[in-house]
Amino acid sequence: MNVDLIAALVSAVAAAVSVVFAGVSWWDASHSKRAKLEAEAARDAALRTASALEALAAESRGPLLTLTYRSGSEWLLQASAPLSITGLETKVVTEDLEFPIVLEAGQSVAFPLLSDWSGLPPELVFTLDDGRRVRVPIPPRDA
Repeated sequence: MNVDLIAALVSAVAAAVSVVFAGVSWWDASHSKRAKLEAEAARDAALRTASALEALAAESRGPLLTLTYRSGSEWLLQASAPLSITGLETKVVTEDLEFPIVLEAGQSVAFPLLSDWSGLPPELVFTLDDGRRVRVPIPPRDA
C-alpha cells in the first residue's frame, strides 16, 4: 500500500471517530440539560410541598399565642411554639414590658392590661423576631 493512501485512511478513520464522539457528546449534553431541568422542577415541587406541610402543621397547632384573663388587670400570654416576641404594637399595657420575650411551647408570661375595659381593643398585636405580626384576640374576662 501506498503511504499516502494509509495516511488518508487513518485521517478518514480519525475524522469518523471524531464525528461519532461529537454525536455522543451532544447526546449526553442534551440529556444532562433535561436531567437538570427535571431535577430543578422536582426540587421546586418538594419546596412547595414542604411549605404546605409547615402551614398545615401551624394550623393544626392552633393559635401561636393565646391570651387568658387571670385577675384584676393581669393577663396571661401563652405560646404554642417556641418564639421570641420583640414588640407590642397595641398600647394597652400598664407597665413597660422588656423585650425580647422568649417563650418555649407551653410557656407563658403574665402582664397587666388597662383595667378600664372600655378602652381595650379587640386584639393585641405582637411583633416576632422574624418580622411576623401576630394578632391575639382579647377574650372576655369570664372566658
